[in-house]
Amino acid sequence: MPSDIPFAREVLEELLVNGGLDTEAKVGIRIALGNMTRDSAVRKARVQMPPLTFKMKVLIKRMAKDRSLSCADIAVAVGLPPCASGRVSEVLHGLR
Repeated sequence: MPSDIPFAREVLEELLVNGGLDTEAKVGIRIALGNMTRDSAVRKARVQMPPLTFKMKVLIKRMAKDRSLSCADIAVAVGLPPCASGRVSEVLHGLR
């Protein structure tokens, strides 16, 4: 059975309000509720590739006419890392 944290929070909050619990039980429920939240992600990956400019796109399309060049070769020629060959392919297929 999958967990349902939002439902569990509702049940515990209802017990706090209408449960007729003693102080110790209420403190325990408040502690449990405090542990039923998720912290937002603070780590964000840094940008690894320079942005693809219009000038780069034009140059990619022009260089692609030379069938001896691979996408990785074209990427390096326009100032992108060789691993950006996927970007070159996307430009050539009209996706960027």
